[in-house]
Amino acid sequence: MSNHAHAQTLAEDPEPEEWLDPDVWLARRGSSRDAGWDVDDRDRDQEWWDGWDGADEGDWLDELSGGHGDGGAGHAPWYLGDALAVADGTAELEVQDWEAEILAIPFVRRCRALLEYVGEGRRLTDRGTLPVARIRELRGILGVSRPGTTLREVPEIRECWNALIQMGVLTIADDWVRRSEDPHGHWTLDRSSEDLSAGAVAALGWLLALKTCVCPEHGGFEGEWCLLETLLATTAPGGLMLPRLPEDGELGELEVAELFAAIGASPQITRLPVDEEAGCVDLAALSELATVQRDLDLLVDAGVLERRGASIIGSPALGAAVALHLILRDRALPQCASPGCRRRVRER
Repeated sequence: MSNHAHAQTLAEDPEPEEWLDPDVWLARRGSSRDAGWDVDDRDRDQEWWDGWDGADEGDWLDELSGGHGDGGAGHAPWYLGDALAVADGTAELEVQDWEAEILAIPFVRRCRALLEYVGEGRRLTDRGTLPVARIRELRGILGVSRPGTTLREVPEIRECWNALIQMGVLTIADDWVRRSEDPHGHWTLDRSSEDLSAGAVAALGWLLALKTCVCPEHGGFEGEWCLLETLLATTAPGGLMLPRLPEDGELGELEVAELFAAIGASPQITRLPVDEEAGCVDLAALSELATVQRDLDLLVDAGVLERRGASIIGSPALGAAVALHLILRDRALPQCASPGCRRRVRER
């Protein structure tokens, strides 16, 4: 399907209640091609996979450092300080350590459990979604305490479901979901440790790409470039200590004092968010922090990141996932993928 035809389809698609969540809509379409990607571009993908261990990471790291507008080219977000340099200097993992690191990510473990649950196939509703009983079963199997009876209500299940379908590992046809008989390339999560690592990175990369395809109002990322740099910083030893703004967004004198105390306790932050000319708190800097805080929370809910007190911990596998995400996002349309939404989510 051409981009033009796909854009027309977006505008004309109906919006039944079950499709309100954009991720469910993407999954219902059943093919990455329908979202603007070509998952069968094997030559291009194989090139990337051959160097996915970081041998060619310079280009995409340069793209990240100059990609966001707020800080200007070559400037990381203010709250990262030297965290990116610390993460970049982290020792490379041995091959045998990759599997342990990969399996420590809750999102990856849930993806594997979901594949096992699907087994030979599971019947879906006539809208192509998981029935309520199946959602309840999966919540128990995956150890999810969050209440909910739909994919939209349980991100711990929804994000795995959508990533596996967009990867082509799960397929939907005739109101059934089944494991694919011919997973694309290296994208599998249940064979050798090498395949497991590549498949897990693919699942993480697809999740990032999917969240980039929808606007914030429909569950997508709000500050992609700052978020990607922050993700890389979470892979440093001990993770990234990030001061947290109040959930209600209210900043009185007490809240400002507590925030500045947390900033002072953060080992990587080298400057305070203060507007020297105006002599007050730099609201633009705090807005940047609030944006990345929201986006990180989405990934904590998905099981990609772990929050330990004031620190956010990310796996070394996220570096490769960010690189894959940059390839996938370049193949997607710039408009929000939610039915009827025409907001631009990025420039092409």
